[in-house]
Order: sequence, then C-alpha cells, then structure tokens
Amino acid sequence: MGIKFEANADGNVLVTAVNPDTAASRAGLQVGDIVKSLAGKAVSNKADFKDILLTLEPGSTVEIVAKRGAEDVPLNISF
Repeated sequence: MGIKFEANADGNVLVTAVNPDTAASRAGLQVGDIVKSLAGKAVSNKADFKDILLTLEPGSTVEIVAKRGAEDVPLNISF
C-alpha cells in the first residue's frame, strides 16, 4: 500500500508517511489523513485496518475514505 500509520489519541488510523510511487500516493492519501473506511468497511482502529487489508485481492481497486481536516475524502486505491 505504501503508507506508515499509527493510532492517534482517539485510536483512529492516522497516516504518518506516504511513500512515493505507491498505491497510496497514486490514490492521493496524504500525511495527516485519518482512515475512516476501506472497501466499504468501517475502520475504527489499527486492527480493523489490518484485517480489511488482508482480505483485499492483488489487482483490486477499492474505495478508501479519509478524513482530511473537517472533510471526508473518498479515494480509489488499486492494490
């Protein structure tokens, strides 16, 4: 995927780094984004995020919704 992430104070998945020329950078994820959902499934914590990632097939494209500031930003990411 090409990101580093950690739990923020609320336990949400906070993007802390986006590697260049990766699925995440091509999708438009940015440092500071909070991952709210992936592939239509809510992401409440790091465990949710990792569990959903394990279900995704190589070559698939799914929606990831990131909270950026006050807005929810839908992005399409290809694996």
